Amino acid sequence: MTGSDGRVFVAEEPLSSFEEYAKISIAFEVVAVLDVAEPAENSGPFVLTERRFVVPQ
Repeated sequence: MTGSDGRVFVAEEPLSSFEEYAKISIAFEVVAVLDVAEPAENSGPFVLTERRFVVPQ
């Protein structure tokens, strides 16, 4: 979710919630997601790493 000031808010949710997301119609295809990790040795607040999204079968 994006706030009115342009900041992005991120929340962790269980994998079981993806079934609910599948019920929402969207007009674009998701091909990548960002994983969030702690940085190495105080290099910033967090590290984002992009990876390909594979649709579960």
